[in-house]
Formats: sequence, C-alpha cells, structure tokens
Amino acid sequence: MGQALEERLRSADVLLIASPVYFMGLPAPVKAIIDRLQALWWHRERGGTVATNEGPFRRGGLILVAAGGEDTFTPSRRMAKAAFNTLGFELRGEMLAGGLEGPEDASTRSEMIERARELGSRLVE
Repeated sequence: MGQALEERLRSADVLLIASPVYFMGLPAPVKAIIDRLQALWWHRERGGTVATNEGPFRRGGLILVAAGGEDTFTPSRRMAKAAFNTLGFELRGEMLAGGLEGPEDASTRSEMIERARELGSRLVE
C-alpha cells in the first residue's frame, strides 16, 4: 500500500468498501489493500494510534455483491470487518446482494439500488 493511500485511510471520516465476491473472497486488489493493513494492526495492538482523527465520527459501510447466496459473503464480511476495526471505523451498515449472475442483473433490482443509497446516506449523516 502506498504512503498516500495509507494516509487517506488514516485520516478519512468515512470508508465504504464496495466489491464483488468471487469464489467466496474479495478480489485481489481489495485483498491486497487489506493485507497491507497488517502493519497498522500491529501498531494498534501495541498501543499505538492508527487514525489521525479517532473518535465516534469514523463511519464504515460494506457493500458486497455475488452470484451466490448468503453463505458466499461470510469470509469477505469477516475480512472487511477486521479492516474496519484495524482502522478504527464503526461499521454503520452493510448490504449483501446475492443472485447477481449477469452484467445487467443489478440494474433490474431497484430495491437493491435503494438500499445502497440508504447506506450511503447513513454514512454521511
């Protein structure tokens, strides 16, 4: 993870992780960022401060989409929650959307799009 991205994560008020889930896991680019948080986790475990603005205003959200059902999301949810915890974000909400097989499937599910908007609104309140 580059220094610029690390600084943005440490100083952000809101973090939304939105990702597809493939074979029950996050794609490599998202996983690589989370893996690089290990150094920050180690620092925090030894009493250090990770966020430059720790407090009740660091809000996180999670949106995961996949072709599979509910159990498809379990490993990715755990990984994302560990990332939020490491960075000091309170997870304010999540949206898990399964059964999305084709490229147009999401656009036909208006309730899913509305849930994503509601989650975004909760993060910036």
